[in-house]
Amino acid sequence: ALAGHEGGAVTAVDAPGFGRVRRALGIHETGFAASLRLQDGLTESNYFGMPSAGKSCAYFFLSPSQQFVLKTTPAHEVKTLLGLIFGYARHLEQSEMGSLLPRYCALLRLDRPGHAPLHFLVMTNAFAASNAIHARYDLKGSTAGRTASAAERAKGTHATLKDNDWVAARCRLAGSSAQVEGTDPACMKAVSQQERAARMASVTGRTRDELTALIRRAVAFLCSCRLNDYSAPHRPPTR
Repeated sequence: ALAGHEGGAVTAVDAPGFGRVRRALGIHETGFAASLRLQDGLTESNYFGMPSAGKSCAYFFLSPSQQFVLKTTPAHEVKTLLGLIFGYARHLEQSEMGSLLPRYCALLRLDRPGHAPLHFLVMTNAFAASNAIHARYDLKGSTAGRTASAAERAKGTHATLKDNDWVAARCRLAGSSAQVEGTDPACMKAVSQQERAARMASVTGRTRDELTALIRRAVAFLCSCRLNDYSAPHRPPTR
Protein backbone atom coordinates (compact mmCIF):
# COMPACT_ATOMS: atom_id res chain seq x y z
CA ALA A 1 0.00 0.00 0.00
CA LEU A 2 2.98 2.32 0.59
CA ALA A 3 4.91 1.47 -2.57
CA GLY A 4 2.64 3.37 -4.95
CA HIS A 5 3.14 3.40 -8.73
CA GLU A 6 6.89 4.12 -8.76
CA GLY A 7 8.05 0.54 -8.44
CA GLY A 8 8.88 0.97 -4.77
CA ALA A 9 9.54 -1.88 -2.37
CA VAL A 10 8.61 -2.05 1.30
CA THR A 11 10.58 -4.20 3.75
CA ALA A 12 10.28 -4.74 7.49
CA VAL A 13 13.32 -3.55 9.47
CA ASP A 14 14.52 -5.80 12.32
CA ALA A 15 11.51 -8.07 11.97
CA PRO A 16 12.50 -10.39 14.89
CA GLY A 17 12.68 -7.53 17.39
CA PHE A 18 9.35 -6.02 16.42
CA GLY A 19 7.78 -9.46 16.15
CA ARG A 20 8.62 -9.92 19.81
CA VAL A 21 7.02 -6.56 20.58
CA ARG A 22 3.83 -7.54 18.76
CA ARG A 23 3.63 -10.81 20.71
CA ALA A 24 4.02 -8.89 23.96
CA LEU A 25 1.18 -6.59 22.89
CA GLY A 26 -1.06 -9.47 21.83
CA ILE A 27 -1.14 -8.37 18.19
CA HIS A 28 -1.80 -11.30 15.84
CA GLU A 29 0.41 -11.40 12.76
CA THR A 30 -2.36 -12.23 10.29
CA GLY A 31 -4.58 -9.37 11.37
CA PHE A 32 -1.64 -6.99 11.56
CA ALA A 33 -0.53 -7.73 8.00
CA ALA A 34 -4.12 -7.45 6.74
CA SER A 35 -4.45 -4.00 8.35
CA LEU A 36 -1.38 -2.65 6.54
CA ARG A 37 -1.53 -4.21 3.09
CA LEU A 38 -3.43 -2.90 0.07
CA GLN A 39 -7.07 -3.79 0.50
CA ASP A 40 -8.64 -6.33 -1.86
CA GLY A 41 -10.03 -4.80 -5.04
CA LEU A 42 -8.07 -1.54 -4.70
CA THR A 43 -5.26 -0.32 -6.94
CA GLU A 44 -4.33 2.69 -4.78
CA SER A 45 -3.72 3.08 -1.07
CA ASN A 46 -6.65 4.20 1.06
CA TYR A 47 -4.54 5.32 4.01
CA PHE A 48 -5.74 8.56 5.63
CA GLY A 49 -3.31 11.47 5.89
CA MET A 50 -3.24 13.12 9.32
CA PRO A 51 -2.00 16.64 10.19
CA SER A 52 1.08 16.94 12.38
CA ALA A 53 0.73 19.03 15.55
CA GLY A 54 4.30 18.53 16.78
CA LYS A 55 7.69 20.05 16.07
CA SER A 56 9.02 17.04 14.16
CA CYS A 57 7.15 17.96 10.94
CA ALA A 58 6.64 14.22 10.41
CA TYR A 59 3.91 12.87 8.16
CA PHE A 60 1.24 10.71 9.77
CA PHE A 61 -1.03 8.17 8.10
CA LEU A 62 -3.95 6.22 9.55
CA SER A 63 -4.46 2.66 8.36
CA PRO A 64 -7.82 1.83 6.72
CA SER A 65 -8.79 -0.18 9.81
CA GLN A 66 -7.92 2.88 11.97
CA GLN A 67 -6.05 0.54 14.32
CA PHE A 68 -2.56 1.71 13.39
CA VAL A 69 -0.78 5.00 12.78
CA LEU A 70 2.26 5.29 10.50
CA LYS A 71 4.76 8.08 11.10
CA THR A 72 7.73 9.05 8.92
CA THR A 73 10.86 8.69 11.02
CA PRO A 74 14.32 10.27 10.45
CA ALA A 75 17.45 8.13 10.26
CA HIS A 76 18.80 9.11 13.70
CA GLU A 77 15.57 8.05 15.39
CA VAL A 78 15.59 4.78 13.47
CA LYS A 79 19.11 4.08 14.74
CA THR A 80 18.11 4.86 18.33
CA LEU A 81 15.00 2.68 18.18
CA LEU A 82 16.84 -0.29 16.71
CA GLY A 83 19.41 -0.01 19.48
CA LEU A 84 16.82 -0.45 22.22
CA ILE A 85 14.15 -2.59 20.52
CA PHE A 86 14.88 -5.75 22.54
CA GLY A 87 14.98 -3.80 25.80
CA TYR A 88 11.67 -2.20 24.81
CA ALA A 89 10.20 -5.64 24.09
CA ARG A 90 11.41 -6.90 27.47
CA HIS A 91 9.85 -3.88 29.19
CA LEU A 92 6.47 -4.74 27.63
CA GLU A 93 6.78 -8.44 28.43
CA GLN A 94 7.46 -7.70 32.10
CA SER A 95 4.68 -5.12 32.46
CA GLU A 96 1.90 -7.00 34.22
CA MET A 97 -0.09 -3.78 34.64
CA GLY A 98 0.57 -2.68 31.06
CA SER A 99 2.66 0.29 29.97
CA LEU A 100 2.04 3.94 29.20
CA LEU A 101 4.73 3.97 26.50
CA PRO A 102 3.63 4.15 22.85
CA ARG A 103 3.14 0.80 21.15
CA TYR A 104 5.83 0.70 18.44
CA CYS A 105 4.90 -2.50 16.62
CA ALA A 106 6.81 -2.30 13.31
CA LEU A 107 9.37 -0.33 11.36
CA LEU A 108 8.99 -0.28 7.57
CA ARG A 109 11.48 0.90 4.97
CA LEU A 110 10.28 2.22 1.62
CA ASP A 111 12.83 2.12 -1.21
CA ARG A 112 11.98 3.99 -4.41
CA PRO A 113 14.13 4.41 -7.52
CA GLY A 114 15.88 7.79 -7.46
CA HIS A 115 14.86 8.59 -3.88
CA ALA A 116 16.45 8.19 -0.48
CA PRO A 117 14.97 5.42 1.68
CA LEU A 118 11.98 6.46 3.78
CA HIS A 119 11.17 4.85 7.12
CA PHE A 120 7.71 4.51 8.64
CA LEU A 121 7.22 3.71 12.30
CA VAL A 122 3.98 1.78 12.88
CA MET A 123 2.18 2.43 16.17
CA THR A 124 -1.14 1.33 17.59
CA ASN A 125 -3.78 4.04 17.44
CA ALA A 126 -4.58 5.15 20.99
CA PHE A 127 -7.80 6.79 19.75
CA ALA A 128 -9.18 3.70 17.98
CA ALA A 129 -12.18 3.24 20.23
CA SER A 130 -15.94 3.53 20.11
CA ASN A 131 -15.97 6.40 22.62
CA ALA A 132 -15.97 9.94 21.26
CA ILE A 133 -12.84 12.00 22.00
CA HIS A 134 -13.84 15.30 23.62
CA ALA A 135 -10.37 16.67 24.34
CA ARG A 136 -6.77 15.73 23.56
CA TYR A 137 -3.79 16.77 25.64
CA ASP A 138 -0.09 16.39 24.87
CA LEU A 139 1.32 16.59 28.40
CA LYS A 140 5.06 16.73 29.07
CA GLY A 141 5.25 17.98 32.66
CA SER A 142 6.65 21.37 31.64
CA THR A 143 5.03 24.81 31.34
CA ALA A 144 7.70 26.54 29.22
CA GLY A 145 6.17 27.09 25.80
CA ARG A 146 3.48 24.52 26.53
CA THR A 147 0.35 26.37 25.39
CA ALA A 148 -1.61 25.46 22.28
CA SER A 149 -1.68 28.20 19.65
CA ALA A 150 -4.88 30.00 18.75
CA ALA A 151 -4.86 28.21 15.40
CA GLU A 152 -4.61 24.84 17.14
CA ARG A 153 -7.39 25.65 19.64
CA ALA A 154 -9.60 26.73 16.72
CA LYS A 155 -9.75 23.06 15.69
CA GLY A 156 -12.18 22.47 18.57
CA THR A 157 -12.41 18.83 19.65
CA HIS A 158 -9.70 17.95 17.11
CA ALA A 159 -7.16 20.30 18.74
CA THR A 160 -4.11 18.96 20.56
CA LEU A 161 -3.88 20.95 23.79
CA LYS A 162 -0.84 21.24 26.07
CA ASP A 163 0.19 21.51 29.70
CA ASN A 164 -0.84 25.13 30.32
CA ASP A 165 -4.23 24.45 28.71
CA TRP A 166 -4.70 21.55 31.13
CA VAL A 167 -3.91 23.83 34.08
CA ALA A 168 -6.15 26.63 32.77
CA ALA A 169 -9.04 24.20 32.38
CA ARG A 170 -8.50 23.07 36.01
CA CYS A 171 -8.16 19.44 34.98
CA ARG A 172 -6.54 17.15 37.51
CA LEU A 173 -6.10 13.51 38.48
CA ALA A 174 -7.38 12.79 41.95
CA GLY A 175 -8.80 9.99 44.03
CA SER A 176 -9.42 6.71 42.25
CA SER A 177 -10.36 8.20 38.88
CA ALA A 178 -9.55 11.13 36.66
CA GLN A 179 -11.57 14.15 37.72
CA VAL A 180 -12.15 17.10 35.44
CA GLU A 181 -13.16 20.39 36.97
CA GLY A 182 -13.87 23.81 35.52
CA THR A 183 -16.06 25.00 32.68
CA ASP A 184 -13.53 25.35 29.88
CA PRO A 185 -15.25 23.73 26.85
CA ALA A 186 -11.88 22.47 25.64
CA CYS A 187 -11.70 20.33 28.78
CA MET A 188 -15.28 19.18 29.18
CA LYS A 189 -18.70 20.44 28.15
CA ALA A 190 -21.50 20.89 30.64
CA VAL A 191 -23.08 17.43 30.81
CA SER A 192 -25.29 15.47 33.14
CA GLN A 193 -23.79 14.05 36.32
CA GLN A 194 -24.09 10.49 34.97
CA GLU A 195 -22.34 11.30 31.69
CA ARG A 196 -19.69 13.30 33.55
CA ALA A 197 -18.95 10.30 35.78
CA ALA A 198 -18.78 7.98 32.77
CA ARG A 199 -16.30 10.26 31.03
CA MET A 200 -14.17 10.54 34.16
CA ALA A 201 -13.98 6.77 34.39
CA SER A 202 -13.10 6.48 30.70
CA VAL A 203 -10.03 8.69 31.11
CA THR A 204 -8.34 6.00 33.17
CA GLY A 205 -9.75 2.87 34.72
CA ARG A 206 -6.81 2.71 37.15
CA THR A 207 -6.41 4.17 40.58
CA ARG A 208 -4.12 7.12 41.08
CA ASP A 209 -1.50 4.90 42.74
CA GLU A 210 -1.56 2.44 39.83
CA LEU A 211 -1.22 5.28 37.32
CA THR A 212 1.69 6.74 39.27
CA ALA A 213 3.37 3.33 39.34
CA LEU A 214 3.02 3.03 35.57
CA ILE A 215 4.53 6.48 35.07
CA ARG A 216 7.47 5.68 37.37
CA ARG A 217 8.14 2.42 35.55
CA ALA A 218 8.02 4.10 32.13
CA VAL A 219 10.36 6.86 33.33
CA ALA A 220 12.78 4.30 34.79
CA PHE A 221 12.92 2.48 31.45
CA LEU A 222 13.52 5.70 29.50
CA CYS A 223 16.25 6.72 31.94
CA SER A 224 17.92 3.34 31.54
CA CYS A 225 17.99 4.01 27.79
CA ARG A 226 19.32 7.55 28.42
CA LEU A 227 16.33 9.05 26.62
CA ASN A 228 14.59 12.34 27.28
CA ASP A 229 12.14 14.47 25.34
CA TYR A 230 12.92 17.99 24.19
CA SER A 231 10.59 19.60 26.75
CA ALA A 232 12.78 19.91 29.84
CA PRO A 233 11.57 21.69 33.00
CA HIS A 234 13.00 25.13 33.68
CA ARG A 235 15.14 25.39 36.80
CA PRO A 236 15.72 28.97 38.04
CA PRO A 237 19.31 29.88 38.99
CA THR A 238 20.21 29.33 42.61
CA ARG A 239 21.23 32.31 44.70
